[in-house]
Amino acid sequence: MGVELIRATQADEEVLKHLFQFYIYDFSEYMPIEVEGNGKYDDYPLAAYWVNPAYFPYLIKKGVHYIGFVLVKESRTHTSIAEFFIMKRHRRGGFGKAIVHKIFHQHRGNWEISQLKNNEPAQAFWRRVINEAVAGTFTEEERDNKVVQTFSV
Repeated sequence: MGVELIRATQADEEVLKHLFQFYIYDFSEYMPIEVEGNGKYDDYPLAAYWVNPAYFPYLIKKGVHYIGFVLVKESRTHTSIAEFFIMKRHRRGGFGKAIVHKIFHQHRGNWEISQLKNNEPAQAFWRRVINEAVAGTFTEEERDNKVVQTFSV
């Protein structure tokens, strides 16, 4: 069964907020993030994704189940992925790669994708997927405690 990339709308905000709790939990391995007094992580600032035409929120579904999301931002100079998440149960099944290829197909042009310097699993994933998408024609540098890949699709 394949995965589906669905453009999210403001009606999907609650779904995204719930998925973000899992994402932030996973991310807390790489950043000092704590839950608030209510037992939840702070909500991610999604409001701009409903009004800014250069912001693209997507949900990822496998069958009838949500398994992740991706937030894409376009600027005058490049497109970037602000956040990318596949639930752990669905990782290593090729779903992330399939979604990234769909995103690249929908957002042609210059790209910059970054990962925290200490998030080595994310770096390995992005190097592998980008390399496959552009046949090795990308550059990589360290910038502001991040590893950044630059390329065109």
